[in-house]
Amino acid sequence: HRTRSYVGEALVLLIIGFYVLPMAIISLLVSESALVSSSPRLAQLAEASAFFYSAIAVVQPLCIVSLQQLLPPLFIFIGKSE
Repeated sequence: HRTRSYVGEALVLLIIGFYVLPMAIISLLVSESALVSSSPRLAQLAEASAFFYSAIAVVQPLCIVSLQQLLPPLFIFIGKSE
């Protein structure tokens, strides 16, 4: 029982320790400049319409907030499973 507790705590510490890494990766992959540079069609749409430009700019914050909403329940689940 104590070993399971240590394993759970170590896993939670690792996840918390690597919390910054997923945020940074998502921030880099779905940034406005990354999306526009990876897709010529998105670049055309962004130049043609202010609506699409705004929609592309909202993708990164939505992804980051989504990840921030998903990680705490994961931490809670791991904490309860020990």
